Amino acid sequence: MGVLEEGGPEVTKLKKGDCVVVPFVIACGQCFFCQQGYHPNCEHTNPDKYGPEGDLLKGKGGGLFGFTDLYGGYSGGQAEYVRVPKATLECSRRNSEAYFAGNN
Repeated sequence: MGVLEEGGPEVTKLKKGDCVVVPFVIACGQCFFCQQGYHPNCEHTNPDKYGPEGDLLKGKGGGLFGFTDLYGGYSGGQAEYVRVPKATLECSRRNSEAYFAGNN
């Protein structure tokens, strides 16, 4: 949970200053699994390690924030600043009072 500092040109549902929640799962919203609502299995957010094998070092699912390169190597969601790919799909706006009440 955090505050949106800056959004790219494709981010249309959110604006600077919005309180947002971002899940650890990164999904494209376009592949077969995303269309079925199975975002953790996204075929496009972990292209180097994705696959059905489920092996120890290959065949992992979609990308995740804060995990090793086995899951895309995206910087952690608990960092001070995080770049969120596919932010329009992944971010959801939350009540600012609830956010700031928990961070006092």
